[in-house]
Order: sequence, then structure tokens, then C-alpha cells
Amino acid sequence: IDESLIGGNKSAEEPGDEEYNADTTYGVNIIINHRLNPAPAYSAKEYMTVLKPYVKAVHGKLEKSDAEGAALFKNGIPAVVKKLKAIWSDLVLYQGESEKDEDHGGMISFLNYRENGDPYMIFFKHGLLEEKV
Repeated sequence: IDESLIGGNKSAEEPGDEEYNADTTYGVNIIINHRLNPAPAYSAKEYMTVLKPYVKAVHGKLEKSDAEGAALFKNGIPAVVKKLKAIWSDLVLYQGESEKDEDHGGMISFLNYRENGDPYMIFFKHGLLEEKV
């Protein structure tokens, strides 16, 4: 059977052995494009010690520019932390390449996979900086 008659999109599938190119980087696009690096493998309890100074720093910046956003952020964090703890063992932690100093207080982002294998990332919205391109 001629595969071109089936109408499948072969380029959308993962590369087979004959199509694999060692010079090409494969992975989750957002991690590759934004040069995210694996973060230290914190336990959920250890992560709370990292999260506290980060939340304090983001809340402080938001209070200066967006009081309503600061209140939303501070009130929403406990629910988000509870959800993260529930799926902690499934998460892979990442950080930006400029966050090499653990005391810097930068954001840790989270990678997880849906049941169908699709990856998704979790970020703290108020900790992201918008860039106009």
C-alpha cells in the first residue's frame, strides 16, 4: 500500500529511526525556546522554603504597581500550592538560565504530562514579565 494515499501527516509524528537526526534537538518547545534548565530536585517540603521568598518578592513588586493583582496573587497562592503538592511526584522542575544562584528567588516552573502524553507547563502568572515582540 502506498502510504501517501492514506493521507496521514507523517511529519506530525515522532521521528522514526531512519528519520532521526543527531544534529537536531528534540524536546518540549517551551523548554528549548526559552532555554529553561532543570531545577534542583526539591522535595515538596524543601520547595516551600524556596517559594516563600519568591512569593514575598513578587507580592512586593505587585503592591507597587497593581494592588488588586497583589491581593489576587497572595490569596491564590495557597490553593495553587495545594494543587502542586497533590501532583508533586509527577512534576519536573525547571528554571531560567539566569537563575543559577539558588538564593536569587527566581521562579521555578513545572512540567507535567497529560494522560495522552501531551506536555504542559505551570507558571506563576504574576511572576512572568510581558515582552512585546
